[in-house]
Amino acid sequence: MTAGPEFANAGLHQYVADVVLRDLKPSGLDLSSSQVLELGAGSGSFATRLAQQGATVVAADLGSGGYADYRGPGEFLEVDLNTPGFASAFAGRTFDLVVALEVIEHLESPLGFLRETAKLTRPGGYVVLTTPNVDNFPSRILFGLRGQLRGASATDDPGHISPILLWTFAQRLVPRAGLRLEHQWRYPPDGFLPGPGLKRRALTAAAPLLRRSGLHGDNHVFVLRT
Repeated sequence: MTAGPEFANAGLHQYVADVVLRDLKPSGLDLSSSQVLELGAGSGSFATRLAQQGATVVAADLGSGGYADYRGPGEFLEVDLNTPGFASAFAGRTFDLVVALEVIEHLESPLGFLRETAKLTRPGGYVVLTTPNVDNFPSRILFGLRGQLRGASATDDPGHISPILLWTFAQRLVPRAGLRLEHQWRYPPDGFLPGPGLKRRALTAAAPLLRRSGLHGDNHVFVLRT
């Protein structure tokens, strides 16, 4: 089983698969016996990781174009996640786990997406989402200087139309969607992704201080439950 290209920060898929999902196993999520839906499945890279851990995978995305060119395992459904009521495309089916990695920031209605995702999740099931961390220290500096958020700025992917702020997400969107926030990680957990350039080296050097203040990480990783 060969994975397609990953359209995410380096190592994020592996972190979710090897750390986040395995952390949920003691609370009852066993991928080897789980029905899993991946929304915005892209090339099928993460779906391949799920199948390798024994999950029965259903993938959904646009049929083609942009990031959507699915070559992964399992069943594939062509679904536009911007369509109101898109959960109806699954004809009442529900899943033990719904995953959407680097998807919600691309959508016109994050709250609408969360509500439809809740409909697709079995009672007591899990939803795992990732999104660029626009709450971190460099994002706050950029906002102060230019009124833009890191991850949703003029130099970022123009498809990032709905930046997700942690407080608003946790306190406003998640409860209104009928979900609850079970856990939240920042990736990388120890700071920021390494890279060339003075700014990135400065972030790496300041990571211990920023980590203590909760201002680190290039991505948020959320675990929600119904």
